[in-house]
Formats: sequence, C-alpha cells, structure tokens
Amino acid sequence: MMRPPLSRPTLVGLGLLAVALVLIPLSDLEVIATDPWSEVLRFGAGLLAPSFPAGAELTTTLA
Repeated sequence: MMRPPLSRPTLVGLGLLAVALVLIPLSDLEVIATDPWSEVLRFGAGLLAPSFPAGAELTTTLA
C-alpha cells in the first residue's frame, strides 16, 4: 500500500530541521555564566525597573 505524499508544510518543516542540524557545528553553545541566577536576577530587575537611556546617549551608541 502506498503512502500519500507529504504536505507542503511538512516538507518545509523537515527542510528547516535539516538546515538546523547542518548548522549545529557552527553554533556557539559555550556556557559562559558561572552563576546563572545572577543573570536571572538582572533580567527580573530590568523587568521591574527598566532603565531607558537619554536620547543623546542612545544616538551616540547607535552611531
């Protein structure tokens, strides 16, 4: 008995999976943070009290 051909979304998904698997050796997977909880606390502090730089500082940073 023959199987029906794969649908276009399935083929696209399999193609993306294949590309991801091929690119894994080129990815940067090194963990640098020795204390990940300090990073999580910094994220939380930024969510509770965000800091928006002044316009002049932002333009000099982007330039």
